[in-house]
Amino acid sequence: MKTIRALTLVCMVFAPVVKAASEPAAELLTSATPADVTIRGVRQAHYRLAPGETLLLLVMGPAPVRFEVRVENGPPAEPVVATLDLDDEFAATPPISPVADPAAISDGGLATSQAASLPVSVPAGKHTVGLRWPAGASAAALVAIKGVKIGTKLPRVAELPPLPPKRSGPAAAGPPPLPPLDLPLPATPKTPPPPPPAVDSAAAPKPLPSPSPEAVAAQAPVQPSAVAAAPAATGPAKPAQLPVTFVAQVGPRSPGPEAWTLALFAGAERGSENFIESSTLAHLGLEATRTAWVDAFAVFQLDWRISRQTYVLGHPSAGASSDASRVDEQRWDALFGIGYDFGPLLQTPRLVLAPVVGLKYVRLQNTAFPADLFGVDLGGRARYSLSQAVAAHASFGWMYNLVHASYFSALGSPLGQFGVRAGLDFPLARGYALSLDYQGDILTFDYSYRVAHGAAAGFGKSF
Repeated sequence: MKTIRALTLVCMVFAPVVKAASEPAAELLTSATPADVTIRGVRQAHYRLAPGETLLLLVMGPAPVRFEVRVENGPPAEPVVATLDLDDEFAATPPISPVADPAAISDGGLATSQAASLPVSVPAGKHTVGLRWPAGASAAALVAIKGVKIGTKLPRVAELPPLPPKRSGPAAAGPPPLPPLDLPLPATPKTPPPPPPAVDSAAAPKPLPSPSPEAVAAQAPVQPSAVAAAPAATGPAKPAQLPVTFVAQVGPRSPGPEAWTLALFAGAERGSENFIESSTLAHLGLEATRTAWVDAFAVFQLDWRISRQTYVLGHPSAGASSDASRVDEQRWDALFGIGYDFGPLLQTPRLVLAPVVGLKYVRLQNTAFPADLFGVDLGGRARYSLSQAVAAHASFGWMYNLVHASYFSALGSPLGQFGVRAGLDFPLARGYALSLDYQGDILTFDYSYRVAHGAAAGFGKSF
């Protein structure tokens, strides 16, 4: 068992490190506003793009860059067309559907759309990848960057090979590349135009005054180089079309996703056995969940129950006789497990479906027949968002006891434990949530089953 516990801890500690080390390096070249999106109760790091802004990355390829884009509080039936660039060349114009995702909410308490995955395959070497949010969009974008590790200092863009010319196309429309500014402009010819032919002074109109030098310069044909050197007169400048050196200074980067969730439970249960009186159990519980990598997570549970239990001295067939002894009993449950959410694989963002495996320890502490249970706990979790305000959830776990007591007990040696919790949770703003649950528990002994049913209320926070 020590070997299993050691392997579990090693996997939990080093798996995120190995995955992070295997991701290609990338650097953020544009200043972007960090934002958080709470997805199924877990906060994930995003960047917020206002209409007209661009998210530009410097990537060390080869790398499978993927942008997960959500529309923040957008109109329900107005798709937004974003633009993907690779090395300042047009890559794609994917439409982003603003259909609301009931399982996701932004850090401003606003609804968000379902995530649209925009992949870009970056070849070997250093390349720039850009996501342009259109200036005509009526809502901001929330963008999560996947497939690369942001934070590594890469060489500046000045050290990179020159970018190829931008391809023509409707999606790539914009100002042409800036030409060198030291090209001399063609001089205005100094030779005056030839005089008009002589005409009869009686029939000729009065001569017009000679034009001023300013008027001659204004009427001179505009050269292409002068047009390219002049600033654009209409329309706002797009950040992606500016020289990269203008936006090379990057501010503090957003930290990695913070996916801690703490929940406190309190309730009461009514327990019964085959041949003794029922008893009431007060129940307190604490649960901590941490997203480890991608859709995997680690969970730690600690439960405390206090009751006054009845034990029959001697063989259980004696029944509830005068030999029955009521003793104060405390029960401690501790669980450490890992799970993986298969909901995203089913293309159902509202669903969480995760098996969980871990190690569990149960201690029954009393003055008559104390007992210990320790073993592997197998369980699972499911959650479905009915709307943005309520979700249904259920979880269960079954443990087989690997530690059998050699001393005498009125109920015999404990064999295992099964627990279930199901109910509704109500997400609130800023990562808070409330829950109302049914709680069920079964303890199995050699001579009896201790079955308990009850209710619990919970309060949680994600950060």
